[in-house]
Amino acid sequence: MYQCIICLGSNFKSEEYFPKAYKMLTEIFPDIQFASLLYTKPYEFSNPAFFANQVAAFSTWMNEVQLHQSLKEIEKACGRMPEDKANEVVRIDIDLIQFEDKIKKPEDFKRYYIQKGINELLAKVECLIHK
Repeated sequence: MYQCIICLGSNFKSEEYFPKAYKMLTEIFPDIQFASLLYTKPYEFSNPAFFANQVAAFSTWMNEVQLHQSLKEIEKACGRMPEDKANEVVRIDIDLIQFEDKIKKPEDFKRYYIQKGINELLAKVECLIHK
């Protein structure tokens, strides 16, 4: 099984789009664990809407290409539309941050909210191991 870390993001009606994404992600990856939801100022956007961000970790038998396709299908099913990008509207974005030992988005990986989410998930795992 491959170990994966993703980050969900939304700057538009996240309270509507995140639950849809959670449902699909949980159905596909039953062992998925979510860190706390964090709100951040936008990076590289002129749209001032804050982003809801959430890191999650899970294992899968999918290879990296299959996983990437699956995440894109979830985004589409949750309402992501190509024309939204021009308007800086992100209904839902699911980025693969790490696949096994490969960091897929090095700049994103360094961001505070990603590191905070990863540390929270690691603490949960440590807690379970020591019980």
